[in-house]
Amino acid sequence: MTIPQTYAGCDISKAHLDLCITRGEKTVLAQRFANSESGIASLMRSLVRHDTALLVYEPSGGYERGLARGLDVARRAARRINARQIRDFAKSLGLLCKTDRVDAYVLAQYAAKIQPQARPPASEKVSHLQAFVRRRAQLVKARKKEKQHLSICSCEEIAVEIEDEIKRLSEKISLLEKKIRTNIDGDENLSRRADIIGSVCGLGPVSIATLLTEMPELGSLSGKAAANLAGVAPHPRDSGALRGRRTCWGGRKAVRDVLYMASFAACRRVPRWRALYDRLREAGKPHKLAAIAIVRHIIETINAMLRDGKMFYA
Repeated sequence: MTIPQTYAGCDISKAHLDLCITRGEKTVLAQRFANSESGIASLMRSLVRHDTALLVYEPSGGYERGLARGLDVARRAARRINARQIRDFAKSLGLLCKTDRVDAYVLAQYAAKIQPQARPPASEKVSHLQAFVRRRAQLVKARKKEKQHLSICSCEEIAVEIEDEIKRLSEKISLLEKKIRTNIDGDENLSRRADIIGSVCGLGPVSIATLLTEMPELGSLSGKAAANLAGVAPHPRDSGALRGRRTCWGGRKAVRDVLYMASFAACRRVPRWRALYDRLREAGKPHKLAAIAIVRHIIETINAMLRDGKMFYA
């Protein structure tokens, strides 16, 4: 008789970690731990005691980082899953209620039934760099809003104040960009990956830093998986005789945004991508669709380059 494996799900909040361990449909353990160093250590002991095959958790605005570090140190197989997928899975089970305990159970059932491939969390250095990259993006967004306010401001005194704020934000953005470069140059692995990504025509420092931090999986994925992760793979909508329009959705918006802008420069400098863009436009495809097709080629090319350790050639 084969004993079923145990799977775990963990619902994460600022103060608590709700753990559920299941074997088949049966709940083996349902317990709440503090989201602290001691609480995470106790949670790890529970995973070891029940010999869990995989733990699944959702991103939670950064509150999951301590758990991710603990899982990495304890060498426990784990996978972070998009919250939308978990919610849709819960509906498929007929579970319409939503509590921390129910969410943990749904995560455990997802791990057992779907059995996604375990992935290691981002390294400490990547997480540290990611904080700088995301902070820069926040400040750029704030500066953009201030510029919009300035464009409609009719009060000279307020306009001077807004200009000062724009200048202050620009200085802070420049400082963060220097820190981002220092962090990349100071790590051999990040520096090597940055050199490979930067060899692609059209990709600048912002694009490189975003790819390093928002898609650290690049180089370990298939081309299709990389496109899906970036949200640039078209999905069919067919049913019976109906052939719906293919659309791209989901994925990591930050990556998609920087590569969309980079695709314009890439088209100008890489003949084969320009030829693809022109061919799609001549076929009657809209500009945005053609640009996204270039983005998909860029992300798949970068994934292959990082996998093989090779530089780009036009």
